Amino acid sequence: MTLDMTGEPGEDDRATQALRYRIREILESGPTGFDAVRQRIDRVQQVVREESFRVIGPMLASRAAEIPVGTYEEKRAFVAWLNAELRHHHLAIRCPKTGKPTILEINPGRLPATGRFRFDHLDETGRHHTTFTCVDLPPLEFMPDPSVTPRGRLRSGRSR
Repeated sequence: MTLDMTGEPGEDDRATQALRYRIREILESGPTGFDAVRQRIDRVQQVVREESFRVIGPMLASRAAEIPVGTYEEKRAFVAWLNAELRHHHLAIRCPKTGKPTILEINPGRLPATGRFRFDHLDETGRHHTTFTCVDLPPLEFMPDPSVTPRGRLRSGRSR
């Protein structure tokens, strides 16, 4: 708990406590059976993810646009950072060509000093497909990652 200058809980702590209290109220209200409680938990988690995405998506796009990606090594470091952020926030990149959820990869291609970005999509059968490649990164748009279930676990066949 963070205390402000008066020794009282800070605003963030009060907001977190209020949120915790409200979530507890929601989860404890209504039918008490396992399925009913699980549905409420899933809905709370979905709302938190949606609101988090609404805030973090544009910030992540802005941060990504600031990072230099001119060399192969810069691209490699950027891809590792971005994919870790995507996993952390349960997001995917919307493919600029297909609109499908993708992750970003790097490939030396015919330009080993600079490399190429590769947008990789995983289909329903678990097969990887390269949907788009480019040397210069287009503006990124993010979307919720459908490979993450409401319970936060990866679906079978999906690994990153």
